[in-house]
Amino acid sequence: MQKYDTSFNVVGYYNFKVNTNNAYTTEGKSIAVDDGFIYIAGNKYTPGSGSDIFLMRCRNTGGYLWQEYYNGNSSGNDAVTSKNGIALGKGNSLFITGNSYDTATGSNIITTLKYSYPYFSLETYQYLEGPFNGTPYHYYDTLKVYLRNSVFPYNIVDSSKAVNDVTGPAFSSYVLHTYFSNVSDGINYYIVLKHRNSIETWSSTTKPFTGGVLYYNFSDSASRCLWKQS
Repeated sequence: MQKYDTSFNVVGYYNFKVNTNNAYTTEGKSIAVDDGFIYIAGNKYTPGSGSDIFLMRCRNTGGYLWQEYYNGNSSGNDAVTSKNGIALGKGNSLFITGNSYDTATGSNIITTLKYSYPYFSLETYQYLEGPFNGTPYHYYDTLKVYLRNSVFPYNIVDSSKAVNDVTGPAFSSYVLHTYFSNVSDGINYYIVLKHRNSIETWSSTTKPFTGGVLYYNFSDSASRCLWKQS
């Protein structure tokens, strides 16, 4: 994807992977932009299995946030067919329209999908306690993230759960993307990580969301952690 200014000069070029699995190809069909985020809808083609619809949310600087897939009830193809196949709605919602093949009637039917997404995204980097499968890759597992108030008794404000991913060959820490809807920009929160085989870990300082986005790296220094409790 290329980004242009008003004089049609290229000011950015971004590559997005729908998935690290190379067993299929993808095609972006529609795009929408809202408050610094990019939404791409298109089709994922798997040899021998037809197509499914995908939706991806990214930052306008090129950073990937999340993706969703739609595989209809029948075994036929599902596809976005128009450049106008995505529209933003109110209340952090968006709509995708396309076609799905209905095996019962033997014809394509119109498919409209509605997604509701949390506005606030948190990206953290951390190591997990447990099996280690060599450098730089580790194993995938589920973590839960709590956001707590910055003052005693540090009540939980919101929580989210996600599966970690690996940042890439240049790193040996995990990246975790979690999303929240009960928080606000400019308010400081403690970030708390919980994992089934690790000690509960708090950020050493409180951090605010800015523009709905927050980053925190637990992995580059022990000083990033305030305290740990079982």
